[in-house]
Amino acid sequence: MGLGFSAEFFGTLVQLAGVALIVNAAQMLVWALAAYILVRAFRFDPDTATFAAAPGGMGTLLSITGETDADLVSVAFTHLFRLSATIVVVPLLVATMLA
Repeated sequence: MGLGFSAEFFGTLVQLAGVALIVNAAQMLVWALAAYILVRAFRFDPDTATFAAAPGGMGTLLSITGETDADLVSVAFTHLFRLSATIVVVPLLVATMLA
């Protein structure tokens, strides 16, 4: 990063650690809320809901899901839909914000 071990490095480290803490805490709260909604609204079993709502890479999650009793098809479809929505929605939001 080109910072070296200096006061600037440690200042940046503290600043970014705070940012990482906020982002990770928010993601974990949203993950728990999304899993809860999947269980209540769509009647997913808790294992499937947890993996389907999990932030992270689809490949890793599907590998882990295959070792559990979670519904692999539901988890894969949910992640595929999320990925597809992100690929379509994010460019549209950016284009709208820049217009």
